[in-house]
Amino acid sequence: MTAKQQLILNLVRSSCAHCTAEKIFEEARKEMPGIGLATVYRNLSALAEDGIIRRIYVSGEPDRFDKTVEDHDHAVCKNCGRMIDVNVGDIKKQIEESLKTTDFTYDLCIHDYCTECRHARYSAKAE
Repeated sequence: MTAKQQLILNLVRSSCAHCTAEKIFEEARKEMPGIGLATVYRNLSALAEDGIIRRIYVSGEPDRFDKTVEDHDHAVCKNCGRMIDVNVGDIKKQIEESLKTTDFTYDLCIHDYCTECRHARYSAKAE
């Protein structure tokens, strides 16, 4: 693994919670000022293809990257864009039974308000 790839992997694992490539690039430049955005994209793609990290697709938004590669789903705040991991049970088994196949992938992303935005939203309505 190259020094650049190791840096990117370390950033995904330690300082990024579902970060975009641009955010990872910003953080990487602090430690390696000469790193390019294309290098970050290329290495994130390679790490995701190798199953070391997980790429998260959200329609209409930049891809995000997750250190947790095991099956799990996500919720994105409709206000601030914060992404969190969610457990919706064994939905994969339900899909397998419905489609009669195990040869599929899926990305479930729930769009709701995070705790902070929900609180702010309802506090503003109460005033």
